[in-house]
Amino acid sequence: NLLEGQVTSVGPDGAVLTVAGMPIRVPAVAGLATGANAGVSLRHERIKVGRNLPSLGNHLSARVQEVIFTGSAVKYVLAVGGGNTTLTAQLAHDGVTPLFANGDEVEAGWEPEAGVVVFA
Repeated sequence: NLLEGQVTSVGPDGAVLTVAGMPIRVPAVAGLATGANAGVSLRHERIKVGRNLPSLGNHLSARVQEVIFTGSAVKYVLAVGGGNTTLTAQLAHDGVTPLFANGDEVEAGWEPEAGVVVFA
């Protein structure tokens, strides 16, 4: 996952990128300045998906676009930001936890430290 946007604020505890109208908190990185173009790279297994997620640093409403079974895991392709941006999340599949289906409204979230800032 690579979310690209513009840096809207920078502080000692991190920065905020605006991606497709969504604020995304990222770790503080040397050289990151307000107004700069940047992105955040997220590993798919670091993204949580659920109906009522606990408080996470980043929290977005999403719609399931695709469900991919990979044996012991399930991947979800999620539409966020009004459908203009997609995220892929991978969750462990234990055979007991109910799965989401295409079209389900869910929440996607991750901690800012899960992302790696890249400069555009």
